[in-house]
Amino acid sequence: MGWDTKTNKLFKILDLDSVTIASSQHNDFAIDLKHGAQGTLIAADEAVGDADNAALVVTDIATGTSRRVLHGDSHVIANPDPIRWVAQAGQPAAAWDLGVGVDGITLDKKQEWLYFAPLSGYEMYRVRMTDLLNTTLSDAQLSARIEFYAHKPYNGGLTIDEDNNLYLTEVGRHAIGIIPPDTREYRVYASDPQMIWPDGVTYLSDGHMYSGAAQLIQTGTFQSNATPSGTANNAPPYRIYRFRPEAAGTPGS
Repeated sequence: MGWDTKTNKLFKILDLDSVTIASSQHNDFAIDLKHGAQGTLIAADEAVGDADNAALVVTDIATGTSRRVLHGDSHVIANPDPIRWVAQAGQPAAAWDLGVGVDGITLDKKQEWLYFAPLSGYEMYRVRMTDLLNTTLSDAQLSARIEFYAHKPYNGGLTIDEDNNLYLTEVGRHAIGIIPPDTREYRVYASDPQMIWPDGVTYLSDGHMYSGAAQLIQTGTFQSNATPSGTANNAPPYRIYRFRPEAAGTPGS
């Protein structure tokens, strides 16, 4: 659903039924305003628990027409390794055998490259928007045009600044990392002991990037795997963090 914050009115509702499967979980998305009359929305369907069926969904905002692309492709499905997280105060290190497909997704400032990665994956990829929008390409042909970009840890949120530094929320540790474009090597950029499962990360016009500590690993579902009782340990306060990026970004990206 798109809401016009200037007029405080509904802008548009996009119906994704035609590109949705039983296990779909349309999650993070990016909006390309360069292509299409009103732009193009690219959503990550991570298909949690059924991540061999993850995909990207490409929607023309003006017409509402959607395509499900790269369904089950190696670049969007989950790695078989479980999600692991480090020990915390009073909580041991643990793991959860739940595959999560393509999750983090972001566009560079020129809206030339789309960067994306499975949460359960060790590789960051990118593809040209012109290739993604080329409806004459089969999934196999599109897959062949995807580039490996960098190695990474398991991550949720993903964003980019104007200098093409990628910022990733690392779900296994209390950290947000960075992949600079010159080295393409991941390193931790910001961390805090209470940053438990940082998820989305976005730039705001005040010059900071923001992320929330979702405490997902503290919920009963995850704790049932870590402790026999399955007692939920998530509790307020649910913290929001901010940090200064290496360069400015695009608000909302």
